Amino acid sequence: MSQNSGSDSSFNPKPKASIIMGAYNASRTIESALNSLFAQDEQNFEIVITDDGSNDDTLKILEKYAALNPNLILARHTENLGLATALNTSIGLAKSDYLIRQDSDDISPSNRVRTLICEFEKDRTVDVLGSYFNVMDKHMRIWGVVKYPEAPELRQWMRGTQVAHATVIMKKSSVLAVGGYDTAAIRVEDYDLWLRMIQKRMIIRTLPTALYTVSWDLDDYKRRSAKSKWREFRFRFNRFRDLGFGLMGVLFSFKPLLLLLIPSSIQFLKHKRSFKDASATELRS
Repeated sequence: MSQNSGSDSSFNPKPKASIIMGAYNASRTIESALNSLFAQDEQNFEIVITDDGSNDDTLKILEKYAALNPNLILARHTENLGLATALNTSIGLAKSDYLIRQDSDDISPSNRVRTLICEFEKDRTVDVLGSYFNVMDKHMRIWGVVKYPEAPELRQWMRGTQVAHATVIMKKSSVLAVGGYDTAAIRVEDYDLWLRMIQKRMIIRTLPTALYTVSWDLDDYKRRSAKSKWREFRFRFNRFRDLGFGLMGVLFSFKPLLLLLIPSSIQFLKHKRSFKDASATELRS
């Protein structure tokens, strides 16, 4: 792994927040994502981004931004190791105890960082705070909104993740206390992290306002292979057992395998209708 930062490494030795990102072959979207962060009305933060072995122009774009922006810290993996590993690398370089997630193909409205920090500091017992989010198509047109429960009950977590990963602010100390992201939890790294935090009685909440915009289309469903569904089943089974969910936990463990029987186009249309209705929606289903 290699690392470099912006032109002044002394910039913000203790920023209010560290925005952590992983990027892999994101040359088409990474500039829009970064521009939305540099347009924030709160600028006392750093961006810690790990290029995860991209073979397109992603690294070149990131190096250009790092040369111009002293609050961007760039790390690079020489091979593609997965999002969990990339995020762990970024966390290891982060200076703040507040970690804010951002994906390389999404957009943050200008008030996002300020609002998340302000709301997070109102209740210091909370370990993770997410938000509602808007959904946009590949032409960057917003067509829906996704809402999660503000304070999910324990057994709701059997249905799927109850907070949107890319929207969250979280305590670095809390993430490290459970060992960070599990690098074996490919495509379920967020859900696995939340379940381990819940097992430690940590508190996860969602802010009932849209502070993020996610790129979401049919291709996202097509990328969910049978192998990834089988992996999710195993992680669900093990974590549900650890949480003492009993027979219901066993039954809900099979959910990703059952979804293999439903064509991705049907799943997408079902969720698209839910998003447009602004109803509570779980992205894992």
